[in-house]
Amino acid sequence: MRNKIVKKAFAAGLSFATVFGMLPAISGTASVDAMENLQTVNDINLNIDGHISGIGNPTSTDSSATAWTGSKISYAGREWYVLDVDGYLGGNSSSQGDMLLLSAQPVETMTFDSLSSDWSTSDIRNYLNVDFLAGFSNIEQGALVNTEISGYNTTSGESTTYPSVATYDKVFLLDLNDVQRAEYGFGSNSTLIPVENESLTSTWNYWWLRSPENTISVWEVSNNGYTSPYNATNFPTDLVRPAMNLDLDSVLFTVAPGTVKSDFGLVGNNNVTDNTVWQTTLISDDSAFVATIPSGAGIGENVSIDVTNVGTGTYNQTSAMLTDMDGNVVAYGKIGDEGIGTKSLTIPNTISKGYYQLSVFEEQINNGSAADYVSNVVTSDFVVGGYDVNIPIIEGSHVSLGAESGPAFQENLLGAMEEIIFVADSGYFFPEFIAPVQNFSIIEQDPLEIGLPPIPPMSGSQQAIVINGITIERLDASHIKVSGTPTADVILPPLMAMEKLPQAAPTDLEGGVEMIINTTTAMEYAATLDADEWIACEEGSTFVDAGDWYVRYQETDTMKASDAAMVTVTPYMDYGFTQGAKGEYTTGSGATMKFVCEGPLENLTDISVDDMYVDEDAFTLESGSTIITFNADYMSGLAVGEHTLDLAYTDGWASTTFTVLSAPVVTEEPEDKTPVVENLSNETKEETTVDTGDSTSVAGYIAMMTLSGAGALYLLKKKETL
Repeated sequence: MRNKIVKKAFAAGLSFATVFGMLPAISGTASVDAMENLQTVNDINLNIDGHISGIGNPTSTDSSATAWTGSKISYAGREWYVLDVDGYLGGNSSSQGDMLLLSAQPVETMTFDSLSSDWSTSDIRNYLNVDFLAGFSNIEQGALVNTEISGYNTTSGESTTYPSVATYDKVFLLDLNDVQRAEYGFGSNSTLIPVENESLTSTWNYWWLRSPENTISVWEVSNNGYTSPYNATNFPTDLVRPAMNLDLDSVLFTVAPGTVKSDFGLVGNNNVTDNTVWQTTLISDDSAFVATIPSGAGIGENVSIDVTNVGTGTYNQTSAMLTDMDGNVVAYGKIGDEGIGTKSLTIPNTISKGYYQLSVFEEQINNGSAADYVSNVVTSDFVVGGYDVNIPIIEGSHVSLGAESGPAFQENLLGAMEEIIFVADSGYFFPEFIAPVQNFSIIEQDPLEIGLPPIPPMSGSQQAIVINGITIERLDASHIKVSGTPTADVILPPLMAMEKLPQAAPTDLEGGVEMIINTTTAMEYAATLDADEWIACEEGSTFVDAGDWYVRYQETDTMKASDAAMVTVTPYMDYGFTQGAKGEYTTGSGATMKFVCEGPLENLTDISVDDMYVDEDAFTLESGSTIITFNADYMSGLAVGEHTLDLAYTDGWASTTFTVLSAPVVTEEPEDKTPVVENLSNETKEETTVDTGDSTSVAGYIAMMTLSGAGALYLLKKKETL
């Protein structure tokens, strides 16, 4: 399982599921689906989840006259036919997830056994799993599967079985059913004829199977491809054709013969032919290799890699492999001698810029057809050459770059781009995204040359578009941000800002007393149409000085300021008193006190003395401007001293003072005289108890007054300033 994870580490970065440059680069941390439909056959092919380009299942045939065709590999110093590429063809000798191999040449001539046809106790089984297997290296032996060999081996016609004990063997013989399977590339007769071996020259050329016919006979394959039983104990004339299951988890990659493993460089398919015998490269159990890989480099640039630990294995070079997003090996080779230290490679000048995986490992290169092997693999996402991001700004687009923005054209990016902030000109805005994402076009030409329309917006509430790793985000109506890490070149049509939309002028405005009525916070006002500064209105009513004012709707993110409506505001009146101002009243005199104000009685709203509203039963009102007469009871109840009288009108205010004096000391009883309070502030004195003949009740006047609440509030504010 560990080896399987190591292999998958090569492919993990092909999907770039994690943020570029953030991985620790140690293999065995991720996996991806098999790349079977994406890989091409090169001189070197990575094993991704059991699929190795260039190696496939045999071509099925049902004719004994047709020679066997299929893939071959070299392993442990000899060639092997691939009968089942991944163990899923279902034959008796297949092991799921493993590669079933049959030796292309015989390895020995011998009897099956000196006593019986029982595979479990046979001399030939002992030879294959002891003497023959001893010629394999420890790593080659470790990559073989202990395959279960059934104790019931099929006999002639598949009608009877010869019982035996089940075994688990790394090397074994095929059984009778195996050589009759079309899926393994055999016809109705076994068509695979062994290649002559000079040390085993024989005109007989029959080879053993493991299936017994009876207690002393075992099935064999003749030199013309037919099967028949033969005495297991006869003199040694039959050939031994070993078979085995190779653990695919132990295979890192395969190499075509003639491929140079020294000097890191591009990988092509110059050494691939129809008869290629693929050499295997295995993964050892050494897991201590550690290296640090940079995040990327430019085309033709040198890359330094620091190796800090090489483990305990025996190796003769440090190697590197560059793979593309489809799992194809693009470049491979030696980057230094084995051991710790700084290794280096050069990115080939003809390589395409883009995202890759760069993997580094220690490697043992063996001579001949023996398997090579490597340490654990350190792998990392790697960017070659960088990418370009280009969103042009054209004349008439009404778009400019923000003060803190990066350039609109950025090239050779090996990571995140500088954020670009586009700003709409004054009077223009970026509309919300309303068009579907698939309408976004990535172009390869200069948008100015082909007359492309502006970038269309997106659907719903989504305000961001992602193209090749770059996010285009509408921050608000005036700003668009472009950011991210490109996964390919991004060349887009220019952004275009739209002119703001018009608004209708306000309606239903009214001019009040030093206020504009029916305003909203969306409006603003000024004294002239060409004012440099307009002031925001308040909700309901906006207090202003008397005069003509212009009111309009404010400019918004997407709309222009509207035309203005003119409103005339009336002034606030400061009414005076024609009688009673600064008058005096003597406590206990029993007299009334009268005040006459210039303000119209119909506009009167409130009467207060010393900031206290006066009850209606304390006075009477008469028209003829405003005539107020306070009765004796009310006046006698006021404290000695100066008092303030305030009258509030819908259109103004009146205020004066008067003084209450203490009662004089009486020395003798006066004769029939009616007390009179003189108005000392007027040139002509007159009694304050004049009866005008119009004593309309104050309640009646108050009841018929329909006064604006907004005016009363304003007058109260005005009073506070007096």
